[in-house]
Amino acid sequence: MPIVVNKIQLLKFYKSQLFKLAFFYESIFKFSIFIVVSSQPILNSVKYMKTKMLLLLAAFTLQTNMVNAQDFQEPTDGKAVIYFLRTSGLGAAINFKYFIDEEYLGKFSGKNYARIEVDPGEHLVWAKSENLDFMKADLKANAIYLVHVKPKMGGFKAAVRLEVPDLSDAKLLTKIKKLIAKKKPVTLNMKKAEKEVAKIKEYLEKYEKRRNSTGENQVKVLSADMNFSN
Repeated sequence: MPIVVNKIQLLKFYKSQLFKLAFFYESIFKFSIFIVVSSQPILNSVKYMKTKMLLLLAAFTLQTNMVNAQDFQEPTDGKAVIYFLRTSGLGAAINFKYFIDEEYLGKFSGKNYARIEVDPGEHLVWAKSENLDFMKADLKANAIYLVHVKPKMGGFKAAVRLEVPDLSDAKLLTKIKKLIAKKKPVTLNMKKAEKEVAKIKEYLEKYEKRRNSTGENQVKVLSADMNFSN
């Protein structure tokens, strides 16, 4: 037999259920507030410990970096040293190849640097990518010289340009010192060296033709007094 519920009874039922539901959610809200307030000291403590650990980690990292930091190394007595510095990430995957006079030194890529000791005196310092770039150097003994290796847009890959860095440029000098401090000099890659050695005469003939066509005064120069002091 069906149960007959009049409208008044039904209204009272819904009203009581709504009251119970409201009371339930109010209780949950108050409990949540209690949890947040009561746990605040714990959260503050955790936050303090986390901050302390981060500071200790930062201090340790800084100390480690200071201990491991590289610096410009003086050459062997009676020698001169050239730093080939590649500070830009442009064309980082492209190997630039380095030469002094008729000697192939090797190649390296990316933001790195190479340290090369040579006899003092006059030299032709040069590099190759899809192009050739040359610099005349006159080096004195027991001195450090910097050559800034700059990637340039090329036809098929990054071209190379050698420059004497402007040491009065504080931003550039900071970038160079950071590179030296962060990394050790690379070991030049001699893969396929025989191919480059076989073409040295051809490359130097191109230099002579360029010098004869543009004039001696258009050749870049790294003079003896352009040495770097730590």
